[in-house]
Amino acid sequence: MWDGFRIIRGCSHGAGNKLAERIARNEEAGEGADIAHGRPDGWLDHGDVIPLRNGALEVIATPGHTRGHVVFRHTDTRILFSGDHILPRITPSIGFEWAPEPYPLRSYLRSLELVRGLPDTALPPAHGPVTASTRDRVDELLHHHRERLDEFCEHIAAGATTAYQVATSMPWTRRRRQLDELPPEHQLSAVMEISAHLDVLTLHGRLNPTDGTTTCHYALSR
Repeated sequence: MWDGFRIIRGCSHGAGNKLAERIARNEEAGEGADIAHGRPDGWLDHGDVIPLRNGALEVIATPGHTRGHVVFRHTDTRILFSGDHILPRITPSIGFEWAPEPYPLRSYLRSLELVRGLPDTALPPAHGPVTASTRDRVDELLHHHRERLDEFCEHIAAGATTAYQVATSMPWTRRRRQLDELPPEHQLSAVMEISAHLDVLTLHGRLNPTDGTTTCHYALSR
């Protein structure tokens, strides 16, 4: 089930038994119970148009946060309903799903660039207040991820070799908590997001990965 998936994925990124055991304890205590969902009535594809009483909604595929994420652009007002793709105060989790794509961060950054190429407009997100400029927030998110790529590369240079080791060597949230102070699902989300960044650093030629039996290790490229 979902918790079993998180344990397996966590171990592959170096999280090891300690975090896996903590997640298993939460599952036994009834936390994170699976929620049953029915099958969708239909699927939306990039370029689909949903007619409304006034105007229509254009479907724009923005994978990254999840593989099937889409945003909706109102054809008359050009307002962009961004879902979890662009959030005004936080960044969405990357690759934290049952079957993530191989390079979710690469897809997310490409999706940000796609949206940035649209006319600037107000931004109603899935979480948080409406903001005035899509482009301003996209620029902030792109800058944030560039900084994170550099930061994670520095942690590898300092001796960390796995996504989990990078996660344990840095503070989290505005309260600057250590990784083991976070709820287990937030720990796994942090580790998997770091892994997504390390994979992009590998694509850029800045890191070299070495696959072990259960854990992927990284080193600086020479």
